[in-house]
Amino acid sequence: MSLGPLHLKNGMCMTHNVLCSLCGNEKRLATDSPDASDNLTRRTVLACKDTGISFEQLERFWGVTDTDGMNRKLFYEEKRNIETDCNEKIRLHFDSVCKFVREKYESQPDYVPSEDGILDVVVTFDGTWQKRGRTSHNGVGVVIELLTGFVIDFECISNFCAECEKHKNDDEWMQSHRDSGRCEKNFDGNSGMMEPEAAKEMWKRSIEKNNMRYAVMLSDGDSKAFDAVSKLELYDVKKEECINHVAKRMRSRLDTLKKNHKGKGGIGGKGKLTAKIMEKFQSYYGNAIRKHAKLGSSIEELRKSIMAILSHYMSSDANPQHEHCPTDDDTWCKYNKLALGLIDDMPPQPVPRISEHVGNIIRPVFVALSSDAILGRCQRAMTQNANESFNNLIWSRCPKENWTSKSSVFIATVLATLKFNKGAAGVYDLLSGPTSCRQDVRARVHDRKRIVAGSVVNQRKKTERKYAKRRKTTDSEEGYGAGIEDSASR
Repeated sequence: MSLGPLHLKNGMCMTHNVLCSLCGNEKRLATDSPDASDNLTRRTVLACKDTGISFEQLERFWGVTDTDGMNRKLFYEEKRNIETDCNEKIRLHFDSVCKFVREKYESQPDYVPSEDGILDVVVTFDGTWQKRGRTSHNGVGVVIELLTGFVIDFECISNFCAECEKHKNDDEWMQSHRDSGRCEKNFDGNSGMMEPEAAKEMWKRSIEKNNMRYAVMLSDGDSKAFDAVSKLELYDVKKEECINHVAKRMRSRLDTLKKNHKGKGGIGGKGKLTAKIMEKFQSYYGNAIRKHAKLGSSIEELRKSIMAILSHYMSSDANPQHEHCPTDDDTWCKYNKLALGLIDDMPPQPVPRISEHVGNIIRPVFVALSSDAILGRCQRAMTQNANESFNNLIWSRCPKENWTSKSSVFIATVLATLKFNKGAAGVYDLLSGPTSCRQDVRARVHDRKRIVAGSVVNQRKKTERKYAKRRKTTDSEEGYGAGIEDSASR
């Protein structure tokens, strides 16, 4: 049997004539049907979009492997077909996810249905840009429901269209292009305003699309998006803060204060406000908020714990300042533990770690960061880590180093959503045929590797923290900080 000449080639689909050397019969065999919606051409382009490979990189691969691939025109035609399918697939996916979210809320013991049947949910919101430095033409806003951790909506924003740029002097063509719906530009502002614009679009359609009210927005310290949503006056929306961003304010404000107090009478240097002490202040501040959120303590109790951080560092044996420290049996304050008879002795502290001069200068920072307004928005002590993880999934499929179009960003965001919500097998939703056993196995293996990798990273961080605590045993500052356990300061 011999392989005859190539009879037909359509993208990655090829048809050969096979000749039997014994009987002389000839049969035509195809690698795949060019008419199938999930043929090899489709799978190749989809794989490129899911791995962040451009057509130019694919061409280099074909060149090195001496493979007869597809041309540029067919590649981008198939990309447009995938984009069209993405619109329908993501709509169906979000319908399914929102149904699950509703069932999850209704199963909660404290759930109270609203009179109008619309579900009030708590969401995290974040914006991300395709280009670093916030000079990007493309941006994405993402809403993640907090209870289930599922992405329930996103919006792609672009202030640039390559085709419009080519024909900007042709008014007739521009009008026809806009009417066709293929213009990629959907925003006229700068990249800094893409995040609030995306938030406005998603909040405006939250009821009509998902039958939900995004009643609580957990986001970073930038209030542009929240302000933009509030001005719409759609329904009451409350803002809560990401605890990681709030804790970073302690370090950034102390850094600014330190820069403003240099030279004689400054607050920086040995025995004053060092980088190590500022690091501890940031850590202890975040720990205090997390601990009190877990206990359900009041804002006043949380404020005392935060002020106790500074009081501890200003304390000495001659001038103890523990008025804000916990006085119960579970207190982390060794001074109060000694007073309660829980310990027999404590290390001497002849000199305060922070002098009264330095303490009085930095006290306004602690007072400002323990205000009712800030602490009231940190009652859940939740983070935007899920959004950061999702953003990474988007730009791993649409690398920030390369220029790209809004359509590519949209496809990357759809693929990231399917993977984030369903795992590696989510990409198969864009194939019409059934998945093979080999595809299912590879998807499960990929998901398992991601879980293990995440566990390894977490374990490494725990190990680093453990050794950091051991090094503190020779540090005269050990044992001082709100929210840390006594075992952590031994």
